Amino acid sequence: MPSWEPLRQAGATAREMLRAAAAARWQVPVAECRAEAGAIHHDASGRSVRYGTLTADAARQPVPRQVALKARDAFRLIGHDQRRLDALEKVTGRAQFGIDIDLPDLLVACFARPPVFDPRLQHFDATAAQAVPGVREVFTIPAGVAVLAEGYWAARTGRDALRITWEPPAAAAADSPEVSTALRALVAESGLRVRQDGNPLEVLAQAPQTLEAHYEVPLLAHATMEPMNATAWVHDGRCEVWAPTQNQGGARDTAAALTGLAVADVTVHTTHLGGGFGRRVANDFIAEAVACALKTPHPVKVIWTREDDTAHDYYRPPVIHHFTAGLDGEGEPLAWRHRVAGPSIIAQAVPDLAPAALPNRAPRLIKNVVARSMALATGMIPDFVGFEGARENPYAIPNLRVEFATLRPYTVPLGFWRSVGHSHSAFAVESFIDELAAQRGADPVTFRRRLLRDHPRHRAVLEQLATASNWEAS
Repeated sequence: MPSWEPLRQAGATAREMLRAAAAARWQVPVAECRAEAGAIHHDASGRSVRYGTLTADAARQPVPRQVALKARDAFRLIGHDQRRLDALEKVTGRAQFGIDIDLPDLLVACFARPPVFDPRLQHFDATAAQAVPGVREVFTIPAGVAVLAEGYWAARTGRDALRITWEPPAAAAADSPEVSTALRALVAESGLRVRQDGNPLEVLAQAPQTLEAHYEVPLLAHATMEPMNATAWVHDGRCEVWAPTQNQGGARDTAAALTGLAVADVTVHTTHLGGGFGRRVANDFIAEAVACALKTPHPVKVIWTREDDTAHDYYRPPVIHHFTAGLDGEGEPLAWRHRVAGPSIIAQAVPDLAPAALPNRAPRLIKNVVARSMALATGMIPDFVGFEGARENPYAIPNLRVEFATLRPYTVPLGFWRSVGHSHSAFAVESFIDELAAQRGADPVTFRRRLLRDHPRHRAVLEQLATASNWEAS
Protein backbone atom coordinates (compact mmCIF):
# COMPACT_ATOMS: atom_id res chain seq x y z
CA MET A 1 0.00 0.00 0.00
CA PRO A 2 2.43 2.74 -1.16
CA SER A 3 1.81 6.16 0.36
CA TRP A 4 4.27 8.18 -1.76
CA GLU A 5 1.78 9.56 -4.30
CA PRO A 6 -1.16 10.05 -1.88
CA LEU A 7 1.07 11.98 0.53
CA ARG A 8 2.46 14.14 -2.28
CA GLN A 9 -1.09 14.86 -3.43
CA ALA A 10 -2.16 15.71 0.12
CA GLY A 11 0.80 18.03 0.62
CA ALA A 12 0.27 19.80 -2.68
CA THR A 13 -3.44 20.20 -1.93
CA ALA A 14 -2.68 21.75 1.46
CA ARG A 15 -0.16 24.07 -0.19
CA GLU A 16 -2.72 25.36 -2.68
CA MET A 17 -5.33 25.90 0.03
CA LEU A 18 -2.79 27.85 2.10
CA ARG A 19 -1.91 29.98 -0.95
CA ALA A 20 -5.59 30.64 -1.58
CA ALA A 21 -6.13 31.64 2.06
CA ALA A 22 -3.20 34.06 1.98
CA ALA A 23 -4.35 35.54 -1.33
CA ALA A 24 -7.82 36.13 0.10
CA ARG A 25 -6.38 37.77 3.21
CA TRP A 26 -4.15 40.10 1.21
CA GLN A 27 -6.61 40.62 -1.65
CA VAL A 28 -4.03 39.62 -4.26
CA PRO A 29 -4.03 36.98 -7.03
CA VAL A 30 -3.15 33.44 -5.90
CA ALA A 31 -0.53 33.30 -8.65
CA GLU A 32 1.45 35.99 -6.80
CA CYS A 33 1.63 33.91 -3.58
CA ARG A 34 4.59 31.60 -3.10
CA ALA A 35 4.90 28.74 -0.58
CA GLU A 36 8.35 28.22 0.88
CA ALA A 37 10.00 27.37 4.21
CA GLY A 38 6.80 27.10 6.24
CA ALA A 39 5.26 30.35 5.04
CA ILE A 40 3.34 31.97 2.19
CA HIS A 41 5.18 34.92 0.66
CA HIS A 42 3.97 37.83 -1.48
CA ASP A 43 7.15 39.12 -3.06
CA ALA A 44 5.60 42.22 -4.60
CA SER A 45 4.64 43.66 -1.20
CA GLY A 46 7.23 41.90 0.93
CA ARG A 47 4.56 40.31 3.09
CA SER A 48 4.67 36.77 4.47
CA VAL A 49 2.58 34.68 6.86
CA ARG A 50 3.37 31.39 8.58
CA TYR A 51 1.35 28.31 7.70
CA GLY A 52 0.17 27.94 11.29
CA THR A 53 -1.65 31.26 11.31
CA LEU A 54 -3.39 30.41 8.02
CA THR A 55 -4.68 26.93 8.83
CA ALA A 56 -8.16 27.99 9.99
CA ASP A 57 -8.70 30.12 6.87
CA ALA A 58 -7.17 27.48 4.61
CA ALA A 59 -9.53 24.81 5.95
CA ARG A 60 -12.46 26.89 4.67
CA GLN A 61 -11.08 27.10 1.14
CA PRO A 62 -12.49 24.83 -1.58
CA VAL A 63 -10.45 21.66 -1.95
CA PRO A 64 -8.89 21.74 -5.43
CA ARG A 65 -9.64 18.74 -7.62
CA GLN A 66 -6.26 18.78 -9.33
CA VAL A 67 -2.94 20.11 -8.09
CA ALA A 68 0.48 20.32 -9.70
CA LEU A 69 3.16 18.20 -8.07
CA LYS A 70 6.67 19.56 -7.74
CA ALA A 71 9.12 18.28 -10.36
CA ARG A 72 11.82 15.97 -9.02
CA ASP A 73 14.60 18.36 -10.01
CA ALA A 74 12.97 20.98 -7.77
CA PHE A 75 13.15 18.84 -4.62
CA ARG A 76 15.08 20.60 -1.86
CA LEU A 77 14.58 18.08 0.94
CA ILE A 78 13.74 14.71 -0.60
CA GLY A 79 16.89 13.03 -1.87
CA HIS A 80 19.19 15.43 -0.04
CA ASP A 81 21.04 14.89 3.22
CA GLN A 82 19.38 16.67 6.14
CA ARG A 83 20.47 17.25 9.70
CA ARG A 84 18.23 15.52 12.24
CA LEU A 85 16.70 17.99 14.65
CA ASP A 86 16.90 15.47 17.50
CA ALA A 87 20.46 14.24 16.89
CA LEU A 88 22.15 16.44 19.50
CA GLU A 89 19.77 15.57 22.32
CA LYS A 90 20.08 11.87 21.49
CA VAL A 91 23.87 11.72 21.45
CA THR A 92 24.05 13.79 24.65
CA GLY A 93 21.51 11.63 26.48
CA ARG A 94 18.93 14.39 26.86
CA ALA A 95 16.27 12.82 24.63
CA GLN A 96 13.31 11.59 26.65
CA PHE A 97 11.99 8.13 25.85
CA GLY A 98 8.88 6.65 27.40
CA ILE A 99 10.86 4.74 29.98
CA ASP A 100 12.50 8.01 31.13
CA ILE A 101 9.22 9.56 32.31
CA ASP A 102 9.31 10.51 35.99
CA LEU A 103 6.51 12.31 37.83
CA PRO A 104 5.96 13.18 41.50
CA ASP A 105 4.65 10.18 43.49
CA LEU A 106 4.99 7.92 40.43
CA LEU A 107 4.53 4.19 40.96
CA VAL A 108 5.95 1.52 38.65
CA ALA A 109 3.82 -1.47 37.66
CA CYS A 110 4.97 -4.93 36.67
CA PHE A 111 2.53 -7.69 35.73
CA ALA A 112 2.16 -11.39 36.28
CA ARG A 113 0.78 -12.41 32.92
CA PRO A 114 -0.82 -15.70 31.89
CA PRO A 115 1.55 -18.38 30.58
CA VAL A 116 -0.68 -19.18 27.58
CA PHE A 117 -3.20 -17.31 25.46
CA ASP A 118 -6.74 -16.80 26.75
CA PRO A 119 -6.60 -18.35 30.25
CA ARG A 120 -8.53 -17.08 33.26
CA LEU A 121 -7.16 -16.15 36.64
CA GLN A 122 -8.37 -18.64 39.24
CA HIS A 123 -6.64 -17.44 42.38
CA PHE A 124 -3.64 -15.46 43.58
CA ASP A 125 -1.92 -14.94 46.92
CA ALA A 126 -0.15 -11.58 47.29
CA THR A 127 1.14 -12.08 50.85
CA ALA A 128 4.79 -12.53 49.87
CA ALA A 129 4.61 -9.82 47.22
CA GLN A 130 3.27 -7.26 49.67
CA ALA A 131 6.15 -8.03 52.03
CA VAL A 132 8.72 -6.88 49.45
CA PRO A 133 10.12 -3.46 50.47
CA GLY A 134 8.73 -0.75 48.19
CA VAL A 135 5.64 -2.64 47.04
CA ARG A 136 2.60 -0.42 47.53
CA GLU A 137 -0.39 -2.08 45.84
CA VAL A 138 -1.40 -5.39 44.26
CA PHE A 139 -4.58 -5.80 42.21
CA THR A 140 -5.95 -7.39 39.05
CA ILE A 141 -6.72 -5.84 35.69
CA PRO A 142 -7.61 -7.67 32.45
CA ALA A 143 -3.93 -8.11 31.54
CA GLY A 144 -3.12 -10.01 34.75
CA VAL A 145 -2.04 -9.25 38.30
CA ALA A 146 -0.41 -5.84 38.72
CA VAL A 147 2.21 -5.14 41.36
CA LEU A 148 2.78 -1.41 41.94
CA ALA A 149 5.91 -0.30 43.72
CA GLU A 150 8.18 2.67 44.26
CA GLY A 151 10.59 1.39 41.61
CA TYR A 152 10.90 -1.19 38.86
CA TRP A 153 13.01 -3.73 40.74
CA ALA A 154 10.66 -3.78 43.72
CA ALA A 155 7.69 -4.20 41.37
CA ARG A 156 9.37 -7.05 39.52
CA THR A 157 10.52 -8.76 42.71
CA GLY A 158 6.99 -8.48 44.07
CA ARG A 159 5.61 -9.86 40.84
CA ASP A 160 7.90 -12.87 41.08
CA ALA A 161 6.75 -13.48 44.67
CA LEU A 162 3.09 -13.84 43.69
CA ARG A 163 1.50 -17.28 43.94
CA ILE A 164 -0.97 -17.64 41.09
CA THR A 165 -3.23 -20.36 39.77
CA TRP A 166 -4.51 -19.98 36.21
CA GLU A 167 -7.43 -21.89 34.77
CA PRO A 168 -6.42 -23.76 31.61
CA PRO A 169 -7.84 -22.30 28.38
CA ALA A 170 -10.97 -23.86 26.95
CA ALA A 171 -9.04 -25.01 23.88
CA ALA A 172 -5.31 -25.46 23.52
CA ALA A 173 -3.66 -23.26 20.91
CA ALA A 174 -2.07 -25.08 18.01
CA ASP A 175 1.66 -25.51 18.43
CA SER A 176 4.25 -24.71 15.76
CA PRO A 177 4.43 -28.21 14.16
CA GLU A 178 0.63 -28.30 13.82
CA VAL A 179 0.57 -24.83 12.27
CA SER A 180 3.35 -25.82 9.87
CA THR A 181 1.42 -28.92 8.81
CA ALA A 182 -1.71 -26.84 8.22
CA LEU A 183 0.22 -24.28 6.17
CA ARG A 184 1.83 -26.96 4.01
CA ALA A 185 -1.56 -28.49 3.30
CA LEU A 186 -3.03 -25.09 2.50
CA VAL A 187 -0.26 -23.99 0.16
CA ALA A 188 -0.53 -27.25 -1.77
CA GLU A 189 -4.00 -26.18 -2.92
CA SER A 190 -4.89 -23.44 -5.37
CA GLY A 191 -5.26 -20.12 -3.58
CA LEU A 192 -6.81 -16.80 -4.50
CA ARG A 193 -5.12 -15.50 -7.66
CA VAL A 194 -3.65 -12.06 -6.98
CA ARG A 195 -1.56 -11.71 -10.14
CA GLN A 196 -1.32 -13.47 -13.48
CA ASP A 197 0.81 -12.68 -16.51
CA GLY A 198 0.56 -14.91 -19.58
CA ASN A 199 -0.37 -18.59 -19.21
CA PRO A 200 1.83 -19.94 -16.42
CA LEU A 201 -0.06 -23.15 -15.66
CA GLU A 202 -0.06 -24.26 -19.30
CA VAL A 203 3.61 -23.39 -19.76
CA LEU A 204 4.56 -25.21 -16.54
CA ALA A 205 2.79 -28.33 -17.74
CA GLN A 206 4.84 -28.33 -20.97
CA ALA A 207 8.19 -27.04 -19.69
CA PRO A 208 11.25 -29.23 -20.44
CA GLN A 209 12.23 -29.05 -16.76
CA THR A 210 10.84 -27.68 -13.52
CA LEU A 211 12.23 -26.62 -10.18
CA GLU A 212 10.27 -26.50 -6.92
CA ALA A 213 11.08 -25.09 -3.49
CA HIS A 214 9.31 -23.95 -0.37
CA TYR A 215 10.38 -21.52 2.31
CA GLU A 216 8.78 -21.21 5.72
CA VAL A 217 9.09 -18.45 8.32
CA PRO A 218 7.92 -18.69 11.95
CA LEU A 219 6.14 -16.34 14.30
CA LEU A 220 8.45 -13.42 15.00
CA ALA A 221 8.37 -10.95 17.90
CA HIS A 222 9.28 -7.29 17.40
CA ALA A 223 11.74 -7.25 20.33
CA THR A 224 11.95 -3.46 20.51
CA MET A 225 15.12 -2.18 22.15
CA GLU A 226 13.21 -0.06 24.65
CA PRO A 227 10.92 -2.29 26.72
CA MET A 228 7.21 -1.76 26.20
CA ASN A 229 6.07 0.92 28.62
CA ALA A 230 3.52 3.66 29.19
CA THR A 231 2.68 6.10 31.97
CA ALA A 232 -0.86 7.20 32.83
CA TRP A 233 -2.36 9.56 35.38
CA VAL A 234 -6.07 10.09 35.93
CA HIS A 235 -6.66 13.31 37.86
CA ASP A 236 -8.94 16.34 38.03
CA GLY A 237 -11.39 14.95 35.48
CA ARG A 238 -8.65 14.34 32.95
CA CYS A 239 -6.38 11.53 31.82
CA GLU A 240 -2.79 12.07 30.73
CA VAL A 241 -0.72 9.42 28.99
CA TRP A 242 3.01 9.52 28.30
CA ALA A 243 3.99 6.82 25.84
CA PRO A 244 6.35 5.84 23.03
CA THR A 245 3.41 5.15 20.71
CA GLN A 246 3.05 4.91 16.95
CA ASN A 247 -0.71 5.37 17.25
CA GLN A 248 -1.57 8.54 19.15
CA GLY A 249 -5.19 8.55 17.98
CA GLY A 250 -5.72 4.97 19.06
CA ALA A 251 -3.99 5.61 22.38
CA ARG A 252 -6.31 8.54 23.05
CA ASP A 253 -9.40 6.55 22.10
CA THR A 254 -8.30 3.66 24.31
CA ALA A 255 -7.81 5.93 27.31
CA ALA A 256 -11.15 7.65 26.72
CA ALA A 257 -13.00 4.33 26.46
CA LEU A 258 -11.46 2.96 29.67
CA THR A 259 -11.96 6.09 31.74
CA GLY A 260 -15.34 7.10 30.35
CA LEU A 261 -13.94 10.55 29.64
CA ALA A 262 -14.50 12.53 26.48
CA VAL A 263 -11.65 12.28 24.00
CA ALA A 264 -11.06 16.01 24.50
CA ASP A 265 -10.24 15.30 28.15
CA VAL A 266 -7.44 12.88 27.27
CA THR A 267 -3.93 14.12 26.47
CA VAL A 268 -1.30 11.85 24.94
CA HIS A 269 2.30 13.02 25.31
CA THR A 270 4.36 11.22 22.66
CA THR A 271 7.94 10.50 23.69
CA HIS A 272 10.82 9.20 21.63
CA LEU A 273 10.54 5.51 20.75
CA GLY A 274 13.33 3.05 21.43
CA GLY A 275 12.25 1.11 18.38
CA GLY A 276 8.69 0.63 17.23
CA PHE A 277 8.75 -1.54 14.09
CA GLY A 278 4.94 -1.66 14.15
CA ARG A 279 4.67 -3.09 17.69
CA ARG A 280 3.73 0.24 19.22
CA VAL A 281 0.76 0.61 16.87
CA ALA A 282 -1.13 -1.67 19.25
CA ASN A 283 -2.60 -0.11 22.38
CA ASP A 284 -2.42 -2.97 24.87
CA PHE A 285 0.35 -1.35 26.90
CA ILE A 286 -1.58 1.95 26.91
CA ALA A 287 -4.67 0.18 28.21
CA GLU A 288 -2.66 -1.44 31.01
CA ALA A 289 -1.29 1.88 32.24
CA VAL A 290 -4.71 3.54 32.18
CA ALA A 291 -6.36 0.56 33.92
CA CYS A 292 -3.79 0.82 36.71
CA ALA A 293 -4.14 4.59 36.97
CA LEU A 294 -7.89 4.19 37.49
CA LYS A 295 -7.21 2.20 40.67
CA THR A 296 -4.80 4.60 42.35
CA PRO A 297 -4.44 8.37 42.70
CA HIS A 298 -0.79 8.07 41.67
CA PRO A 299 0.59 8.29 38.15
CA VAL A 300 1.58 4.77 37.09
CA LYS A 301 4.35 3.69 34.74
CA VAL A 302 3.91 0.19 33.32
CA ILE A 303 7.16 -1.53 32.29
CA TRP A 304 7.21 -4.88 30.55
CA THR A 305 9.95 -7.43 31.15
CA ARG A 306 11.76 -8.78 28.11
CA GLU A 307 10.17 -12.17 28.77
CA ASP A 308 6.71 -10.57 28.75
CA ASP A 309 7.56 -8.77 25.53
CA THR A 310 8.52 -12.01 23.80
CA ALA A 311 5.59 -14.03 25.12
CA HIS A 312 2.83 -11.43 24.66
CA ASP A 313 3.69 -9.62 21.44
CA TYR A 314 1.59 -9.02 18.35
CA TYR A 315 3.69 -11.22 16.11
CA ARG A 316 4.63 -11.37 12.48
CA PRO A 317 2.61 -14.37 11.29
CA PRO A 318 3.99 -17.76 10.30
CA VAL A 319 3.99 -17.94 6.49
CA ILE A 320 4.93 -20.51 3.87
CA HIS A 321 5.94 -19.81 0.26
CA HIS A 322 5.85 -22.52 -2.40
CA PHE A 323 7.45 -21.97 -5.82
CA THR A 324 7.32 -23.90 -9.06
CA ALA A 325 9.33 -22.67 -12.05
CA GLY A 326 9.19 -23.97 -15.59
CA LEU A 327 12.56 -23.81 -17.38
CA ASP A 328 13.68 -24.21 -20.95
CA GLY A 329 16.44 -26.62 -21.91
CA GLU A 330 19.13 -24.15 -20.85
CA GLY A 331 17.57 -23.33 -17.49
CA GLU A 332 16.01 -20.01 -18.47
CA PRO A 333 12.75 -19.40 -16.54
CA LEU A 334 9.66 -19.57 -18.75
CA ALA A 335 7.00 -19.70 -16.03
CA TRP A 336 6.73 -18.96 -12.33
CA ARG A 337 4.02 -20.04 -9.89
CA HIS A 338 4.25 -18.62 -6.39
CA ARG A 339 1.79 -19.74 -3.72
CA VAL A 340 1.70 -18.05 -0.31
CA ALA A 341 -0.24 -19.18 2.76
CA GLY A 342 -0.55 -17.69 6.22
CA PRO A 343 -2.96 -16.20 8.75
CA SER A 344 -4.32 -12.69 8.26
CA ILE A 345 -2.85 -9.66 10.01
CA ILE A 346 -5.51 -7.41 8.52
CA ALA A 347 -8.40 -9.47 9.92
CA GLN A 348 -6.99 -9.03 13.43
CA ALA A 349 -5.49 -5.54 13.35
CA VAL A 350 -7.77 -3.37 11.20
CA PRO A 351 -10.90 -3.60 13.39
CA ASP A 352 -8.84 -2.23 16.29
CA LEU A 353 -7.08 0.47 14.27
CA ALA A 354 -9.90 1.75 12.04
CA PRO A 355 -11.82 3.74 14.71
CA ALA A 356 -8.72 5.84 15.43
CA ALA A 357 -8.87 7.13 11.85
CA LEU A 358 -12.22 8.81 12.54
CA PRO A 359 -12.39 12.42 13.76
CA ASN A 360 -12.24 12.91 17.53
CA ARG A 361 -15.77 14.34 17.46
CA ALA A 362 -17.19 11.08 16.09
CA PRO A 363 -19.48 9.48 18.71
CA ARG A 364 -18.15 6.39 20.44
CA LEU A 365 -21.10 4.38 19.12
CA ILE A 366 -20.08 5.21 15.55
CA LYS A 367 -16.51 4.13 16.27
CA ASN A 368 -17.76 0.83 17.70
CA VAL A 369 -19.92 0.24 14.62
CA VAL A 370 -16.92 0.93 12.37
CA ALA A 371 -14.80 -1.54 14.34
CA ARG A 372 -17.41 -4.28 14.04
CA SER A 373 -18.00 -3.57 10.36
CA MET A 374 -14.29 -3.75 9.64
CA ALA A 375 -14.06 -7.05 11.52
CA LEU A 376 -16.74 -8.48 9.25
CA ALA A 377 -15.25 -7.02 6.06
CA THR A 378 -11.69 -8.15 6.72
CA GLY A 379 -12.90 -11.70 7.14
CA MET A 380 -14.13 -11.66 3.55
CA ILE A 381 -11.31 -9.87 1.70
CA PRO A 382 -7.76 -11.09 1.07
CA ASP A 383 -5.01 -9.83 3.33
CA PHE A 384 -3.00 -7.70 0.90
CA VAL A 385 -0.04 -7.43 3.29
CA GLY A 386 0.20 -11.21 3.31
CA PHE A 387 1.31 -11.34 -0.32
CA GLU A 388 2.94 -7.94 -0.78
CA GLY A 389 6.37 -8.35 -2.30
CA ALA A 390 5.22 -11.56 -3.97
CA ARG A 391 2.64 -9.87 -6.18
CA GLU A 392 5.08 -7.08 -7.14
CA ASN A 393 7.75 -9.48 -8.45
CA PRO A 394 9.93 -7.34 -10.80
CA TYR A 395 11.70 -10.16 -12.65
CA ALA A 396 11.00 -10.53 -16.38
CA ILE A 397 9.36 -13.93 -16.43
CA PRO A 398 6.72 -13.97 -19.19
CA ASN A 399 4.29 -16.36 -17.51
CA LEU A 400 3.80 -15.59 -13.84
CA ARG A 401 1.12 -16.40 -11.28
CA VAL A 402 0.85 -15.48 -7.58
CA GLU A 403 -1.76 -17.01 -5.25
CA PHE A 404 -2.61 -16.45 -1.60
CA ALA A 405 -4.50 -18.62 0.89
CA THR A 406 -5.54 -17.52 4.38
CA LEU A 407 -5.13 -19.84 7.36
CA ARG A 408 -8.33 -19.70 9.44
CA PRO A 409 -8.96 -19.74 12.32
CA TYR A 410 -5.80 -18.42 13.96
CA THR A 411 -5.92 -17.01 17.48
CA VAL A 412 -2.31 -16.01 18.20
CA PRO A 413 -2.17 -12.17 18.22
CA LEU A 414 -0.72 -10.80 14.98
CA GLY A 415 0.60 -7.35 14.15
CA PHE A 416 2.51 -5.27 11.64
CA TRP A 417 6.23 -6.11 11.73
CA ARG A 418 8.64 -3.73 10.01
CA SER A 419 8.14 -4.01 6.19
CA VAL A 420 5.27 -6.46 6.93
CA GLY A 421 4.80 -8.86 3.99
CA HIS A 422 8.02 -7.78 2.30
CA SER A 423 10.01 -9.10 5.28
CA HIS A 424 9.27 -12.70 4.32
CA SER A 425 8.40 -12.32 0.62
CA ALA A 426 11.79 -10.79 -0.22
CA PHE A 427 13.57 -13.64 1.55
CA ALA A 428 11.54 -16.25 -0.31
CA VAL A 429 11.61 -14.65 -3.77
CA GLU A 430 15.32 -13.85 -3.71
CA SER A 431 16.19 -17.29 -2.34
CA PHE A 432 14.33 -18.95 -5.20
CA ILE A 433 16.03 -16.66 -7.72
CA ASP A 434 19.34 -17.87 -6.29
CA GLU A 435 18.21 -21.47 -6.73
CA LEU A 436 17.22 -20.79 -10.33
CA ALA A 437 20.62 -19.22 -10.98
CA ALA A 438 22.34 -22.24 -9.45
CA GLN A 439 20.21 -24.59 -11.53
CA ARG A 440 21.41 -22.83 -14.65
CA GLY A 441 24.98 -22.55 -13.41
CA ALA A 442 24.80 -18.75 -13.66
CA ASP A 443 26.29 -16.05 -11.48
CA PRO A 444 23.36 -14.80 -9.34
CA VAL A 445 24.09 -11.11 -10.03
CA THR A 446 24.41 -11.64 -13.78
CA PHE A 447 21.25 -13.76 -13.69
CA ARG A 448 19.34 -10.96 -11.97
CA ARG A 449 20.67 -8.28 -14.32
CA ARG A 450 19.03 -9.99 -17.24
CA LEU A 451 15.73 -10.55 -15.44
CA LEU A 452 15.58 -6.92 -14.24
CA ARG A 453 15.88 -5.48 -17.74
CA ASP A 454 12.42 -3.86 -17.47
CA HIS A 455 13.07 -2.24 -14.08
CA PRO A 456 16.00 0.20 -14.22
CA ARG A 457 15.56 1.38 -10.62
CA HIS A 458 15.75 -2.17 -9.28
CA ARG A 459 18.73 -2.85 -11.48
CA ALA A 460 20.45 0.32 -10.25
CA VAL A 461 20.18 -0.99 -6.68
CA LEU A 462 21.65 -4.30 -7.80
CA GLU A 463 24.56 -2.55 -9.53
CA GLN A 464 25.23 -0.43 -6.45
CA LEU A 465 25.27 -3.56 -4.30
CA ALA A 466 27.63 -5.33 -6.69
CA THR A 467 29.99 -2.37 -6.64
CA ALA A 468 29.89 -1.90 -2.87
CA SER A 469 30.54 -5.60 -2.24
CA ASN A 470 33.26 -5.84 -4.90
CA TRP A 471 31.22 -8.70 -6.35
CA GLU A 472 33.06 -9.10 -9.63
CA ALA A 473 36.35 -9.71 -7.82
CA SER A 474 34.94 -12.19 -5.32
